Amino acid sequence: RVKHGSPPRPSTPFGPMGDGFPDFMNPRRKLFRTPRFGAGVSFQYQHGPATDRMSVSGDLGFKWQGLSVVAEAIFERQEPLEKPAQETLYPEVTQSFGTYGQVGYFILPAQLEVAVRFEYLDLNLDIDDTRDVWALTGGVNYYFTRYLRGQLAFTHKEEVREPQVDNDVLLLQMQAAF
Repeated sequence: RVKHGSPPRPSTPFGPMGDGFPDFMNPRRKLFRTPRFGAGVSFQYQHGPATDRMSVSGDLGFKWQGLSVVAEAIFERQEPLEKPAQETLYPEVTQSFGTYGQVGYFILPAQLEVAVRFEYLDLNLDIDDTRDVWALTGGVNYYFTRYLRGQLAFTHKEEVREPQVDNDVLLLQMQAAF
């Protein structure tokens, strides 16, 4: 029996990361005065009626006294079967890649957070087209409770190849977690 809780899992060597991206933990609690770090890797393989799909992803997370940093990357490969049982939307091998990174900080602990996020997506690594995009988002989150927040965010999105599409977004929303 462990007297002060379970030992940290290998993927979170400095203690639990908590739910979601933000660092809600009270910095006065001894456990959360130290930085927390987490890492994960996943692999998926699916043999479908039309294609074989394989994906691999990895993520890193860091939280400390209201600061949160998270990053993730995913690679996917779909290959059509020689004799598919049904028609496929992927007539040839398709490889895609996506990644994002986000930094957030609570100006008011567990209540008012500012965050910046960068995303990149290439739906087909073999084709340079307008579906290759990146986006930069800056926002403010106000947490009424841990499960209810208001958010104001602005996203600037650009296509890596021409032509550019006017698709920036200003978003005001309420979000509830159940």
